[in-house]
Amino acid sequence: MPDVQPPATRARLGRLARRPVVLLAAFLVIASAVFITWPALDLRLSSRFFDPDIGFAAGQNPVLVSARRFAQGVTRVMIVLSATALLVPLLFSGARFVMGPKAGLLVLSVVALGSGIVVNVVLKGFWGRARPFDITEFGGAEPFTRAWAFSDSCTWDCSFVSGEAAASMLLMVFALIVPPAWRLRTAIAAATFSVLVSLNRIAFGAHFLSDVLIAWGLVLIVIIAVHHMLYVQGGGLDEDRLAAGLGRIGDRLKARTGWTKVAAGLRRVG
Repeated sequence: MPDVQPPATRARLGRLARRPVVLLAAFLVIASAVFITWPALDLRLSSRFFDPDIGFAAGQNPVLVSARRFAQGVTRVMIVLSATALLVPLLFSGARFVMGPKAGLLVLSVVALGSGIVVNVVLKGFWGRARPFDITEFGGAEPFTRAWAFSDSCTWDCSFVSGEAAASMLLMVFALIVPPAWRLRTAIAAATFSVLVSLNRIAFGAHFLSDVLIAWGLVLIVIIAVHHMLYVQGGGLDEDRLAAGLGRIGDRLKARTGWTKVAAGLRRVG
C-alpha cells in the first residue's frame, strides 16, 4: 500500500527530520572545538592502550582481531543484501527480496556518500593525519597532528577520520526503517556495535578518539539526510512502486539485449 502522506504531515516530519541534523552538526562543532583546543586528549586516551615495550598489544590479540574481521563482515553483508534488494526486482520483473529496494537504496546511498565520498575520498584522502602507531609519541617516525589539521605525514588510508567507525554506523539505518516498536532497541544495538568496533580501532592504535567521534557525526548526518529525501520528501516512492519501476527497467534492458528470447529458448530446451 502506498506510503503517501498529506503535505502537512510531511512538513511536520520534515521539521522533525531536520532537528537531528542540527543537533549532530552542533555535536560535530563542539567535538571538533574540544579536540582542536585540547589535542592532548587524543594522545591521553591512546596512551592507555600503548606499552613502550610491545606497542599497541590489542592489535596482536586474536580475539580482538577476529572481532574486527567480524565487524568488517557485517558491513559487507549489509552492502550485499542492499545490492540484492535492488537487483532482484531489476532482474526478475519486479520481484521482491526479503529486504525492500527502498531500504537497499538507502543503505547504498549512505555507503556511497558517507563512507565513500566524505570519509574515504575527501577526509582520509586529503587530510594526511598519521595513525597513532605511526607517530613519535608511540614509537613511530611521524609527528602528531590534531584533528582537522592538514598534514603530509600520511599519503594514503590515513587516520582522519575512521573508516571503520563510519561503516559501523551503517546499522543505524535500520533504526529509522524498522517498525516503531523496534526502533529504540535497534538504535541501542547499532550504537553498541559501533562503540565496540570503534573502541577496538583505538585500542589497535589505528585511530584517535577524535577520528571516531567525527566519523560518527558525519555519517549520521548523511543517514538522516538521505532517509529524509527517500522517506519524507519521496513519500510517494514506496517499496512496491520502486520494485515495479525497477522491474520495468529490467524488462526493457532484457528486451533490448535479447536476453528475453534467450531465456525463452532455454526454457523450451529444458
